[in-house]
Amino acid sequence: MSQDALAALSAPRSSGKAELVVWQEDGTFNAATDFENGIASLYGGRLALSRYVDLDGRQAAVVDVDAPGGRRISRLVAAAPRGLLLHAEFDVPRSAAGGYLPHWDTVLASWQWL
Repeated sequence: MSQDALAALSAPRSSGKAELVVWQEDGTFNAATDFENGIASLYGGRLALSRYVDLDGRQAAVVDVDAPGGRRISRLVAAAPRGLLLHAEFDVPRSAAGGYLPHWDTVLASWQWL
């Protein structure tokens, strides 16, 4: 399986750093699988929320996990053009997640594939 990093951003804040990592890999998106609990397990945390979204005409899922260390991780898995899977991980302090996650939702709602 081929994997390519696309972006990594980190922003230190008084409540702790916020990080966004984006990568793509070969594969297809299958909404019928129960991968939400697998993602929570991957981070050693508890599933907080999962939802399916339309990402500029492409099927996607967003899984929010309450992870160890007081972190909230919002993981995006999307069917990208050209038969690829797009992944994004938005990792923020759980205590400040209410301030960060609406911005993440805005990014997802205004997404455009290039």
